[in-house]
Amino acid sequence: MKGGGEAVPVSPFAAALRAAMRASGLTLHGVRTRLLRRGISVSVATLSTWQTGTHQPERARSLRAVAALEEVLDLRERTLTGALGPPRPRGRRAGTRYDGLPHADAVSDIVERICPSDRAPARVLCAQEEVVLTGAGLLGHVGTRVVAEARADGVDRCFAVSYAGPGYDLDRITAFATRHCRVGRVRRDYDCGLVGAEFLLDRHHRAGDAFVVEYGFDVGQRFGECEYFRAFSDPIGLYTVEVRFDGDRLPVRCYRFDADRPGEGRTERELVLSGSGTAVVAAENAESSVCGIRWEWE
Repeated sequence: MKGGGEAVPVSPFAAALRAAMRASGLTLHGVRTRLLRRGISVSVATLSTWQTGTHQPERARSLRAVAALEEVLDLRERTLTGALGPPRPRGRRAGTRYDGLPHADAVSDIVERICPSDRAPARVLCAQEEVVLTGAGLLGHVGTRVVAEARADGVDRCFAVSYAGPGYDLDRITAFATRHCRVGRVRRDYDCGLVGAEFLLDRHHRAGDAFVVEYGFDVGQRFGECEYFRAFSDPIGLYTVEVRFDGDRLPVRCYRFDADRPGEGRTERELVLSGSGTAVVAAENAESSVCGIRWEWE
């Protein structure tokens, strides 16, 4: 005899997908392969969250994948799409939006997976980032130092979402804690190239407390892009990013760029690379915008 609490309800969509999977005899990898033959890419991890009911497909691309699943699993039309409930409310809490970020919906989803919705809010006063590129063209790590102020009692965690982009092995990207925190939950979105991490603070902070936390991501993979940027969803008093080029290979030009949103028109200004091979940018009162550094090798 086993004891336990209340059973966790399973959505009609998850139940229908799970039953169809069992009837088909296909594994998650098998389903993914058949979707790829139809030109639709869905990760095994995403399929798993759909059939367990952890997450529900909502974005247009995901809904197209669900329609294709009906064909792959030899189901009648709308067996799965008709079982989907209404979309969940977006955002972590009132006033939190990710509209200005790349893959905004996916960022919202991954934040929901790593942090509780009722977490106490904090205001970032200052954020400093160090991006290290090795002489072999590898992105070594991205380190972040945050100074923040608790806006309510009980602030005990923060989170970070890193956009790796195509070509990166997300399983090799690991979160690390440097000061005043430890790594909590880490989740990945293989479709959009996102790695989200929760950082648990070393104490609970009361409203008005200022605190410092340092963390980062180890990447250790070839850096295909020639730029690094941060997109802001909440106001930050001061943001600085330092890109350090280790080794003998240095870029011939570096530029600071700013934009209202990723992918929109930019303003650029040339930067002077320091003697130690470092480019630095600072932005005051950054809000709903993008700030970064771009470089040219030749």
